[in-house]
Amino acid sequence: MKRALLVLLMLFANSGAMADQAAAPIEHDRQVISGAFHPRGKYAVTGGCDGTAILWSIATGEPSRQYRIVSNIPDNAVCVAFNANGSRLLTGSEDGTAVLWETDTGRKLRTFDGHHETSGRVLSVAFRPDSHQVLTGASGKAILWDELTGKPLHVFRGNSGSVRVAFSPDGRKALTGSWDGLVILWDVDSRKQLRILRPGDQHVSSVAFHPNGRQAAVAAEFAVTIWDTTTGTRSLKIGGFSDDVESVTFSPNGEHVLTSGLRDGAYLWDSVSAKRMRSFRADRTEFYFAAISADGRYVLTDLGESSAALWDAATGERIRVFGRESDK
Repeated sequence: MKRALLVLLMLFANSGAMADQAAAPIEHDRQVISGAFHPRGKYAVTGGCDGTAILWSIATGEPSRQYRIVSNIPDNAVCVAFNANGSRLLTGSEDGTAVLWETDTGRKLRTFDGHHETSGRVLSVAFRPDSHQVLTGASGKAILWDELTGKPLHVFRGNSGSVRVAFSPDGRKALTGSWDGLVILWDVDSRKQLRILRPGDQHVSSVAFHPNGRQAAVAAEFAVTIWDTTTGTRSLKIGGFSDDVESVTFSPNGEHVLTSGLRDGAYLWDSVSAKRMRSFRADRTEFYFAAISADGRYVLTDLGESSAALWDAATGERIRVFGRESDK
């Protein structure tokens, strides 16, 4: 009888522990450093230095799913990207790998592992439009992968620093930019180097194509430059930043440029006149990234040590916080 009672007590205790574990909140416990909007507009995803990515509901601000990279690296920073219809999520991390996930279920589909012979650290990932291919950027190179098999298709070399990557809207060209200050335009199918863009600053931290595919934006130290990729000439410079510009992207219609910086918060600029149109600021202005939704309505930034913020792109007002409110 005593033994039976002891077993029941142990089962009760274990069930309570399991319930506590199941009820554990989905949240980041380290700095959020990357984010992206789901193409269909219902969700946003954030990547943190805790080795996780979290899918959030735009409507409620509640977490929907967590994607966890298993690694022995204590501060495993995660970058994120969605494919064209949002059914797949790609994460890259400092352990030198990229992981392909099924967005809705959180099921891990494939791991791309090919950056370990350098310093590892996959800092940028992208899906090739209208193709089953992905691109990962790490130290000194970018690797084009077959999404279906996980096999590498080509290694783009030419940069000597940490590489950021982007595809043109038609998927025929790619950009690689790195901390050596070099930005290279590639023909993806022929694997040939088409042009070298020199932004005039070191430490390139982000690259992005204009929706027209002919222009590209480069974020580096204290400035953003916009280039004509067909001629290799600089068409616009956005300056006046007080520290490094961490990210740059175009609005869906190409009329605006969205930037984030370590001391300047996030800004929306006119892509022709370089006039500042809107600011997205909080008590904390050290923004590591800024993303804009496919319909142009929302802006997503990091906010505090373990949270992110959703902003109204038209007014600059903050709508809600993803994560712990105390970190705002």
